[in-house]
Amino acid sequence: MLKKISAAVLSVALLGVAGHASAQVNSATGTFSVRGNLTMSQSTTRICDVTLNITMTGPVATSGQVTSATFAPGQTGCGFPISPRNIPWTVTYVGPGAIRITGVGANTLFGYCDNGVIDVAWNNTAPGSGTATVAPPFPGTTSIPSVPYPTATCNITGPVTVISGGPVSVT
Repeated sequence: MLKKISAAVLSVALLGVAGHASAQVNSATGTFSVRGNLTMSQSTTRICDVTLNITMTGPVATSGQVTSATFAPGQTGCGFPISPRNIPWTVTYVGPGAIRITGVGANTLFGYCDNGVIDVAWNNTAPGSGTATVAPPFPGTTSIPSVPYPTATCNITGPVTVISGGPVSVT
């Protein structure tokens, strides 16, 4: 009887460990890139082609960093002056289908925004994709005194898709 109870406890313990281990960001190598057209607004709205290179602490991980980002030319201002700021940004697993990127900064047409928090709702269909939304809009500062918005907020929304290093899942 004692052996049966011990085996049952061990089975439950192993299931608990296995369940916990799968609750992470899963990628082939731990490094992947996402790309998408993100809508960014601060006093005016622009849609920029954005690529983020992400390195997690391993192929199965709960944290990592955006190690580089590119806001490619497209609509007026994308690429320059609208560009990433304060890289690296921190990536954290939040729960099944959800990651959070913190420390986000961007130079804008009228100044910059810093210390943003972006939540990404993740779709695990290969190669993996997400919908990014700022939570909440983050503080911005204009660097042009004549602009009637001495402070503003930045919003970033839009879809992103894995373009390399995939597939990526957030389970």
